[in-house]
Amino acid sequence: MTMRKEKAERYTIYVGLADRNEYEQKVSFEKGSQLTSIGCYAFSKCNALTSLKLPSGVTTLGESFISECDSLTTFEIPAGIKNLDMAAFINSTAIVKFAANSTCIKIYNSLGYFDDSANLGDFVIPASVKVIDNSSFYGAQVLGEVHFPVALDSQQ
Repeated sequence: MTMRKEKAERYTIYVGLADRNEYEQKVSFEKGSQLTSIGCYAFSKCNALTSLKLPSGVTTLGESFISECDSLTTFEIPAGIKNLDMAAFINSTAIVKFAANSTCIKIYNSLGYFDDSANLGDFVIPASVKVIDNSSFYGAQVLGEVHFPVALDSQQ
């Protein structure tokens, strides 16, 4: 695992966790983990990965961080994510859900599209979300119902 300490007690996992480990099935972090950021492609191609539980203090998910994790069926977005870049789920087949105590306020897609393998299932957007940018879900091939919060300020 490549983990680097940044500034005052912030940690990031970078590209290539377990060097594309095809055998690691479960990844979790100790209570009180200082991890705040997951880099682009960090868990990419971890084909045996069935369980990934990130600490609630994670505030950033990198592009395609769980791409091609074919055995990962669901993923819970950590409560600490304030601005969710949907590009994090490109090439992911995991059904994505928000943590019950989500503090996310904005959903966007920095790339402006999904590829044809994105599987978001039914997507429930928490009440904390106030802004959803255009193209946040553009191209998602498997998208069930999208449940919007009542107090949504804008869809840009």
